[in-house]
Amino acid sequence: QISNQLTKIPSGKMAEQNLFSFVPLCHQKNDMVTDRSRIMTLQFQAQTVVVRTVLVLDDTSHLLSQQIRSQLSDDAYGILRASILEKIKADFPKMLTDELLYLLAPPHTKLLDLSGCYRVSWEGMVGVISRCSNL
Repeated sequence: QISNQLTKIPSGKMAEQNLFSFVPLCHQKNDMVTDRSRIMTLQFQAQTVVVRTVLVLDDTSHLLSQQIRSQLSDDAYGILRASILEKIKADFPKMLTDELLYLLAPPHTKLLDLSGCYRVSWEGMVGVISRCSNL
C-alpha cells in the first residue's frame, strides 16, 4: 500500500519503476509523488484491453477471433494466459465459460478455484483436467 505521505523520488526512476508495474503511477509535481491522484499504468491499460477482448471473443470478427484463440492456445503465452484467467476469475467470474477456461488455463496449472464461475460446466472441467495434468 502506498502511504498518503509525499515521497521524494527522482523523476527518471519513478517513470522507470512504474511504467510496467501494476502499482498505479502517482501524480508527480516538483519531484514529489502523491497517491491522491493516480493514473493507470500502461500495463494495467493493456491488461484491461486484453481481458475485455477475450471476454467478447464471440462478438469480434471471425478472423480476429481465430487469431486470438490461436495465440492463447500457444504454450509460449502460458504466463499471460494465467494472468488473464486470474483477472477474469477475480473481476468477471460469471463471464468465464468452458471455452475461455480451456483457452486460458496453462498446462502447468496446479490449483484452480472457480468460485462464482457458474458458466463453467463439468464437461468443460473434464477438458481442462485432461490438458492440465498437475490438477
